[in-house]
Formats: sequence, C-alpha cells, structure tokens
Amino acid sequence: MKLAFSGVDKLLLMSTPQDDLDYHNVPHGQGREKHNFAAIDAARESGVKYIVYASLAFGLESKAGVMRAHLRTEAYLTTLADIKWTIVREGLYQESWPLYAGFYDTVADSREEVVVAGDGGVSMISLEDLGIADALVLVDRSGMYEEEFLYLSPRESVFLNEVLKTVSRIKGREIRLKIVSEWEYVEYYAEKGFPRAMLEWWVSSYMALSEKESVRLRMENRMSC
Repeated sequence: MKLAFSGVDKLLLMSTPQDDLDYHNVPHGQGREKHNFAAIDAARESGVKYIVYASLAFGLESKAGVMRAHLRTEAYLTTLADIKWTIVREGLYQESWPLYAGFYDTVADSREEVVVAGDGGVSMISLEDLGIADALVLVDRSGMYEEEFLYLSPRESVFLNEVLKTVSRIKGREIRLKIVSEWEYVEYYAEKGFPRAMLEWWVSSYMALSEKESVRLRMENRMSC
C-alpha cells in the first residue's frame, strides 16, 4: 500500500464498502476501521502530509452502526501529530434513499406499505455535489480546513414519508410508510431473506434518524452545498 501512495502529498481517504466487516459489534480495530488505520499508516510512511477523510453526517457520538468505523477512524486520525487532517462529514447520499426506505426496489417493487424502524428526517446530498465539495477541500492551499470537521449537507432535510409521497406520485399509486420497533423491523426483513446480521447492524440507523442526527446542524465550520 505504501507504493500506491508514493508521490502523494494530499490524500482523500474513503472507507471500504465492505460493511459486513462491521457486523456483530466487532471490537475496536477489527471492523472497517482496520483497513482505514492501515491506509493512514501507509500514507504517513509514504510521505503523505495531509489526509482528508470522508465520513458521514450523523451525530458526533452517533448511535448508527454505520458510523462506528467512521468514529473510530476519526478518533485515530485526529490524535496524529505528524500529519494534517480534515474530517468531511458527508450528508447521506441521495442515491441511497432506497436503503432507508425498506430496501425499496425502484423498478420492481410492488409494495403498498414500506416498513421502517423510524423517520426523523434525512439530510441528503447528491454524489456529484459531494465530489465537487471534496475537490474544493483537496485543492485548497490556504489551510482554512486544517483540523476541521466539515459538514457537507443541504440546508433542508427530508422525511422518508415525504420521499414515499414523491415515489407514489411517480408510480401513480399510494405507497405508505409503516414505522415499527427495531425488533419488528429485523424480524420482518429477516423473514424476507435479508441477512439477520446485516439487519441488526443497519437498524440502528433508524434510531439515529429518529433522534435527528442527520438533520443539518448549525456549525461554523459547515460547507453548504
């Protein structure tokens, strides 16, 4: 990995999408962060001076399982004295809304009712906008983003109920949102063939949404996209 970073001065680091590494409440250093730690250390050894880490825009102490590896990576990166860093808390991807809306299949889904475990508003942003914002951070030479947590998110959040109203309008039929307990959510989708370990990991995202973790915060170091 050191060779891959040879000649790199400033690095944008993104986590592996292999989320099964985070299942079963794995101990510190054994989830996706294990790969992040290795990449960070290899970058330092290769002479990289600045790392921009792409995290997610949940709470600073999030209850979402998807944030566990991000929080551990952030904590590790911010303790290092030999490298500059910026943590980019990226809004939830617009393209990922089906994951939050009961794994909705935009082509073949025939459900009239979508089961979820919470709905507290989602701060979503397009991948294209995130790419532009990340690029602006990477090319900046003023130092204004050093040792900062940046939240890349829109000014407005959207509820899953509103998302399904839009889908209903496009589909020409009503699609309702049904909110159930976390246990009921896991059992419901496990019966439909989804891996239980994945569901037990993912369902905590709804607790985070219900507590409005992803809703835009008023912070001075926010970039508005």
